[in-house]
Amino acid sequence: YLMIFCPIASRVETDISQALSDVPANKDIILVAMHHIFNPDHVIPESKKHVHNPNVILAVDCLFHDGKLLLARRNDNSWYDITKVLGMPHSQISWFKKCRSLIIGRAVLVVVLVVVVLLGATLLGLRLARKL
Repeated sequence: YLMIFCPIASRVETDISQALSDVPANKDIILVAMHHIFNPDHVIPESKKHVHNPNVILAVDCLFHDGKLLLARRNDNSWYDITKVLGMPHSQISWFKKCRSLIIGRAVLVVVLVVVVLLGATLLGLRLARKL
């Protein structure tokens, strides 16, 4: 397989045609259209509608911002589709998602703990101020 990452900079069809223009005719292609966007919930049309190369066996869309993939359902679906085509076992897919969920979960826990500590300190300060 060839995996081609195609940043979408102007028109989707033009960018995809340009990305596929120099690809050998005898290779199966996985095309990843990269959309630079800051909103993970932004709705974009599927790029596969603009693919006219018969060697493209899969075309997916990914959302990214500042050089990082966004935590978005679209990206999760694209990841699943790619791993399915490549024949990766489900355990490898779930390992990636478990790690990502663990990191996000810990970050949320730390934020909650900081808020609780700050709120507790503020309430304690108010009680002490009333006693004085």
